[in-house]
Amino acid sequence: MGKVWALGFACWLLVSPLVLAQSLPGPPECKADTMKKIAFGVGSSAAQSEGAAAVGGRSPSVWDVFAKQPGKIQDGSSPAVATDFFNKYKQDIALMKSMGVKNFRMSISWSRLLPQAVKGSSPSSDGVKFYRAVFKELKDNGIEPAVTLYHWDMPQVLQDKYQGFIDRQIIEDFTYYADVAFKTFGDQVKKWTTFNEPWVTCNLQYGNGDFAPGVQYGDSGKWKCGHNLLLAHANAVRLFRQKYNSDKKGRIGMALWSEWSEPWTDKFEDKRAAQNKIDIDFGWFADAIHFGDYPAQAKKTQSAFLPVFTEEEKKLLRRSYDYMGLTIYTAKFASEVPGNPNGWWVRTTDVNGKVVGQQAESYWLYNVPWSINRMLTYMKNRYDNPYIWVLENGISEKGEGNRVGMGPDTLRDPLRTDYFRGYISEACKAVESNGVRLTHYFAWSFTDNWEWREGFKTRFGVVRIDFANPQLPRGIKDSGRWLSEHVFKKSGQTKQVGEVLNFDELGAAC
Repeated sequence: MGKVWALGFACWLLVSPLVLAQSLPGPPECKADTMKKIAFGVGSSAAQSEGAAAVGGRSPSVWDVFAKQPGKIQDGSSPAVATDFFNKYKQDIALMKSMGVKNFRMSISWSRLLPQAVKGSSPSSDGVKFYRAVFKELKDNGIEPAVTLYHWDMPQVLQDKYQGFIDRQIIEDFTYYADVAFKTFGDQVKKWTTFNEPWVTCNLQYGNGDFAPGVQYGDSGKWKCGHNLLLAHANAVRLFRQKYNSDKKGRIGMALWSEWSEPWTDKFEDKRAAQNKIDIDFGWFADAIHFGDYPAQAKKTQSAFLPVFTEEEKKLLRRSYDYMGLTIYTAKFASEVPGNPNGWWVRTTDVNGKVVGQQAESYWLYNVPWSINRMLTYMKNRYDNPYIWVLENGISEKGEGNRVGMGPDTLRDPLRTDYFRGYISEACKAVESNGVRLTHYFAWSFTDNWEWREGFKTRFGVVRIDFANPQLPRGIKDSGRWLSEHVFKKSGQTKQVGEVLNFDELGAAC
C-alpha cells in the first residue's frame, strides 16, 4: 500500500501544475468526428532520452563518440544520461497516462539491442529485457507504441568497420537488425518506422559532417547514403511483410522530413523553384518508396553523384510502405535563381518583407500553421492519396534552456501552445476539406530531450525537465496541459493495446 500511495503522490506532484497554471486557449478548429479518427500521441527517441549509455553491454553509438569531442556540443553535454528514460520510464509512462496519451512514438537503440550490430550477432539479453519491460508498461497503461528502428544513432562499430551508410553492407546489417527487432518484439509492437528523417541522416550525418559521425563525405557520400538507406528500408519492409505480418495487423513506413516550400510570388519561375526544392528534399525518398525511383529533377541535376537502381531494386522499392510518414515543422519561401532553372533560393520573408511566421529558439524554425495543410494536401495529390502519419510536429520555445528550477513561470510556453493549436487545426482542415487520409499525429516531443548538437539548450518538450537537478524532475508545460485537455483526451484511439484494431476504419493502409 505504501508503494501505491508513494506513486500516487509522485504523480500528483507531476500533474499539480495543471491546477496551478493559468487558463489556456480554446480547442483546435476540428470536428469531433475528425478528432476521433486520428490517433494522437507524443514522441521521443532513444539517443535523446534513454541515457544509461554503457549499461547492459550497450555499445557506443556515433553520438556517444562525437559528443566527447571538444566543441561539438554547444553546452558540452552528452547523451550519457539524457532524460534518464532508462531508469524513469515507469514515471514517464504514468505521466503520459495522466495526460490522456494513448500513443507513444519511440525508437530502439541499435547499439542496446544488438551491441555488435552486424548480421549474425547475438542480441543483448539486457537490451531485450529493457524494451520488453517498456512495451509491457505501455500496454498496462493503455498506451500503444510506435517504434522507429533508426533515429540517427548508428552503432560506432559499423562506422568504424565500413563507414556506415557509405557502404552497401549496411543493407544486410540493417535488415538483420530489423529481423531481430520484429522477431523479439512483434508480439508487443504492431507499428514500425524504419528510418527517421533520412534527409537529415544523409545531408548532415553523411554529407556535410555537421552531425555525428562528423565526417564530411560530400555530395558523393550524401547520395550514396540515401541509396543504401532506401535499399535497407525496402529490404526490411519486404522481410516484415513476408515473415512477420501475414495477418496484416502490423504497419510499417518511413518518417520523411520536409518543410513546405511556398513560391515567393505567383511567377512560374518561383513556382518551379519551390517544386525543385520539394523534389530534392522530399521527393528524394518519397518518390523512391512510392514510384520506385528518384524524381526526374534529382536525376537531371545529380547525375554525377546519384547511383542508379536496378529494375529489381525499383520493384522492391515501389510502394514499400503501409503509411507515408511525415515530419514537418515549418515553411519557407522559394524563389528562382536567375539563370538556373534547376535551383532555388530560400527566403524567410514574403515580397513585402513580412516574416513567414514567429521564430522559435531554433534558427530554422517558424510558426507557420498553414504549412502542414499544404504539405499533407500535396502528398495526397502526388502519391495517390496515401494514409499519412505525422510522426513529428513541434517547436522550440525561446529561452527555455535558460530557465531555472520548476516554478510556474518555467512551465509557460505560449508560442508552443499557439503552434499546436494552429497546426492541429490546419491538419484537421486538410482532412475535412481536402480529403487527406491522416490517421496518426505525434507531437514532438514528450519531454525536453538532449537536442543533438545543441545539447540541453534547445527544448521541444511539452513536459519540462530540470536538467540542473540530479533528480531530473518533470513538470507539465502549458502546451502539455492544452494537448491533454483538447487533444489527447479527445483522440479516437481508445481501444486497449491488446485488441485488434480495425485499420481500415481507422485509416491505416491495407
